[in-house]
Amino acid sequence: MPAAGHNQSFAGEPQFAPKRSSELTSKMNFELETWLLEVGDLVIQKQADGGASALSEPERAVYWMWLIDYAVRNSGSFGPLEDRNSTALADLATFATDARLSSLASWLALSSDEEGFCATYHDRFDEGCAELKAFYERSDAQTGS
Repeated sequence: MPAAGHNQSFAGEPQFAPKRSSELTSKMNFELETWLLEVGDLVIQKQADGGASALSEPERAVYWMWLIDYAVRNSGSFGPLEDRNSTALADLATFATDARLSSLASWLALSSDEEGFCATYHDRFDEGCAELKAFYERSDAQTGS
């Protein structure tokens, strides 16, 4: 059973919402952060209820972005992704390229330098997340939820 205040993930592991450190939030768009957390929560719940195959491609992209945000915001590294054997960075990069989300794809291309990516995360989050949000909202992901 998870500790009080924590949600259970689809895999039965404790889920923690990414932190909103004052350093990051002062440089990041609070509305985009909130969107990612709220939609990410809906996507995680949908996956918990119906499995990974229940998610549309845009919903999977939101989930990957949520995982990356969780990792970088909470640890300042890709450690939590590695702990979960997650391919979120590569999966989201492929999605962004295929969907022609150039800002997001360019940003994720920088992830080969973990330290540099994490150090500039707050500077590039808004543009990448806004592009993903616009794509998600144009898709039928919301109506299929």
